[in-house]
Amino acid sequence: MIELSFFRKKLVKTTKVTEKLILSCLRSKKPFWMDMTGYHPKEIELLRRIFKIHHLTIEDCTHGGTRPKVDQFLHHDYLVFYSIKGNHRSTITLPQLNFFIGKNFLISLHKENLPSTDQLKRDEGLCKELLPKGPDYLLHYIIDVEVDHYFVVLEKFEQELDRLQDHVLEDSRPGSLQKLFHIKKQITQLKRLLTPERNLISTLMQPQIRYISDAMDLYFRDVEEHLIHFDDRIDTDRDIITTVIDLHVSVTSNKLNEIMKVLTVIATIMLPLTVIVGIYGMNFKYMPELGWKYGYFGVLTIMVLIAIFMLSWFKRRKWIGV
Repeated sequence: MIELSFFRKKLVKTTKVTEKLILSCLRSKKPFWMDMTGYHPKEIELLRRIFKIHHLTIEDCTHGGTRPKVDQFLHHDYLVFYSIKGNHRSTITLPQLNFFIGKNFLISLHKENLPSTDQLKRDEGLCKELLPKGPDYLLHYIIDVEVDHYFVVLEKFEQELDRLQDHVLEDSRPGSLQKLFHIKKQITQLKRLLTPERNLISTLMQPQIRYISDAMDLYFRDVEEHLIHFDDRIDTDRDIITTVIDLHVSVTSNKLNEIMKVLTVIATIMLPLTVIVGIYGMNFKYMPELGWKYGYFGVLTIMVLIAIFMLSWFKRRKWIGV
């Protein structure tokens, strides 16, 4: 779906977008914004025909997975940025956000609804404020809102990480380790995204970018600082995850050592008792104690005393804590 926003004495928003209307907006030389949600073939073809977009650029838009970048063409620049979405299972998706910016227009293309464009569509006063300033102000606003939303998603990951950290200390189980590796994978995915996006923002502040005014340098520098802050938090979270994983392995090893200690104590105590039982379990006819009236109770008493003696000895050596 295409939604077009432009001024005709007042702000006009319409979803009934035709080629004639778009050409009229281009000729008026007044700033306008065209937002496209979803990649309907007829709408893409309309866009390609009017704005003379290269077919390789159309492929970058529709296929997804394009690295954040700025490509310059004769009548427009093409930008790729990414939004971040998270769900209740701590899994992220990275919707691609495409921009075409020209002298008096900004076109945003994305496959699904995004926080920045939805907010701009809802807030008519904000759109009235930004649109007359030019397409570069609209571009900055959308990117800035998306970057702010990065921190919302990261906050949820950090809350889950704190919960897992406490859980590992209380009860370390294999499921916790799987969740930790899952979060580490998601954060690594974010880390791979940040470097090209920071390079993109730096490029937008260069003088060779025709459709970004010098006045926007301060605004995009602020976005760059937010990305640097986000990058720092990701590095911190990765260190925390590594520490928690090491803690999980350590706690698991300690628990295993405690179990092995208990089993070893039991086996060590049972060893002399097994020897005694083995001796008196032999079926020789002439064994002196076999005819003793209290032999059974005597052997049991000796076995109990041996067990008590060994437990006391282990405790004095501080091999056990009981």
